[in-house]
Amino acid sequence: MTPFMRLHRRSSAIRGESYTRGVSRQSSLSRPISFVLCVVIPLGIAVLLNAAVRPALAERLGGTMRQSMTTTKSSDLWWEFEPTTREAHPMLTGFLQLSDGAVAMAMLGVAALAAIVYLARDRHRARSRERRLFAEG
Repeated sequence: MTPFMRLHRRSSAIRGESYTRGVSRQSSLSRPISFVLCVVIPLGIAVLLNAAVRPALAERLGGTMRQSMTTTKSSDLWWEFEPTTREAHPMLTGFLQLSDGAVAMAMLGVAALAAIVYLARDRHRARSRERRLFAEG
């Protein structure tokens, strides 16, 4: 039996047919690249937020940067604001008062969710394609 033959109910492998008979497959590069992108894009957004956007916004609002050393190699940053600034911009100051690590972990969660959805969608499409081929005979 070849690697592309799979045993299942009323198996095509019993008849000596390939499992992928009649299935149009995506190119070998499109699936891994799109999967990597669905994970890398949220993490890239987190890096851009923490490295450029959040410091610029905090500077414009007059925030005071706070830093906590988490380990010998890294630190966690956030900004604190005066009560008048917090009242004027509650959503923005709330976002900036989150630590860099919290923003990174939230985006890591988004990346994990995107990967799960991507893999579930891919599996659903493969099963639908298999059922359609099975129904066609």
